[in-house]
Amino acid sequence: MVNITETTSPPLSEIIKVLNHESINLYAEHLIKELGKKYSGTGSTHAGVEVVKEFLNNAGIPPEGLFIEDGSGLSPLNAINSKDLVSFLSYMRKKGKYFGEYYSSIPEAGKDGTLSSYFRDPVFGSGIRIKSGSMTRVRSYAGFFVTKSKKNIVFTIIVNNYSGPSRHITTGTENIIKQIILEE
Repeated sequence: MVNITETTSPPLSEIIKVLNHESINLYAEHLIKELGKKYSGTGSTHAGVEVVKEFLNNAGIPPEGLFIEDGSGLSPLNAINSKDLVSFLSYMRKKGKYFGEYYSSIPEAGKDGTLSSYFRDPVFGSGIRIKSGSMTRVRSYAGFFVTKSKKNIVFTIIVNNYSGPSRHITTGTENIIKQIILEE
């Protein structure tokens, strides 16, 4: 057999950074199947979902309130409540083996990612990392920021079935976070 070409994948940390900054759903779909392949020997969405649920259960997050139909989160059948999402982010901060890489993969609001045009007020400084997600009449924001008193905050805001322009949801989220930063 003759090797015609060879391609080396970038490190997973770089793939995740592109995924989180640009919301490339194809990457997410592939990664959940890869989880299934690596940890159960079956490269399917279902197998990957089971790996994710087992991880969350081992992290103390009950899988009963988690509904995963695909890897990208685009299915309207997907769901997670904000409490469990905050629990996951807190777990990652405190116990995540690769938290530094994970944290770096989350866009810095006001500078890059889907929220590059928001969070530009100087009060946000350079310490706010947010991953946003959206579908029709759904906006979600999750991440990390530091208050004026140097308190580390993990947060999730999920807005469902809203009416009006989505930018109102984003500016409302900005205002909520700004109040928390200044009050602390």
